Amino acid sequence: MHPATAIGIIASFSVMIPVFIIAFGKLYKNISLLSLLLYYLTTGLYNLAGEGIIPINNELRKNFGIINNYLDVPLMLIVLLLFCTSKRKQNAIYISLAGFLLFEIFVGIFFQFKRESLTYILGPGILMIFSYALIFFAQHAKISIEKNKGFGKTFMITSIVFAYGCYIMIYYFYYIQKTSYVNDVFLIYYIASLVSSLLMIYGLILIYKKSKQIEEVQITRKELADFFQR
Repeated sequence: MHPATAIGIIASFSVMIPVFIIAFGKLYKNISLLSLLLYYLTTGLYNLAGEGIIPINNELRKNFGIINNYLDVPLMLIVLLLFCTSKRKQNAIYISLAGFLLFEIFVGIFFQFKRESLTYILGPGILMIFSYALIFFAQHAKISIEKNKGFGKTFMITSIVFAYGCYIMIYYFYYIQKTSYVNDVFLIYYIASLVSSLLMIYGLILIYKKSKQIEEVQITRKELADFFQR
């Protein structure tokens, strides 16, 4: 097996692990984490189809790829709501989400939702996500360092910054430069997916542990309240 193929298969399975953590940890009750579940689920299924693990015909895989790319930025914008520390930042994300959805609809209709439209939606979308992620990374890294807390979110936003930083490079080579070294571009993509998913997995584990601690405290408080009311 070629090393690039092996890395592609490993990366394809690795992006499915956050899906299971969110699902079995019942973290999907949060809209941002539900969006993250859908993001990784669609990406993972598409990658597994691309590697031939899930057998589908080329036409279906092509259409699924287009849908997956159209969902990428809207889903990730919803994920970024998790990192907003103020109402003003939340409103900025909501406005960006609404504006980008309208932009996608316009471009999609103009190009009849064909593959060519991806060049126009992915570029601005990737830059927007990367810019927001950098801002949130600076905020949460500062909180983690100064207050020694919030490490789960810090690892999660680090994962997004790393992934979309790599996606900028991949977009340039694949869509702008239109390099003939397509296999190398996909190798970079899979390495980026693998590293970012590992960071996300660790962040989600920390978030899950924190949620269990909060749940235990709430149960204890309820039991104490019931006891003293008797």
